[in-house]
Amino acid sequence: MKLKEKKLGDVFQCLINRLSDEKEKEYNRGRCAELLEKLSIKWNEKQLDDAFNSLKDIFNKYYY
Repeated sequence: MKLKEKKLGDVFQCLINRLSDEKEKEYNRGRCAELLEKLSIKWNEKQLDDAFNSLKDIFNKYYY
């Protein structure tokens, strides 16, 4: 399946938002992380930087 860059960006943002949502169930957040991992091979450098920074912020919020 091919996604245009705009649609890939929309999917990325949706997954990051759900992953960051503290009200989201733990299972769903885990699935979002797994999907982000699988889709990351198709992202450009900016999307990878955004994903990394978002995940870093989430990690710092919960573990520090």
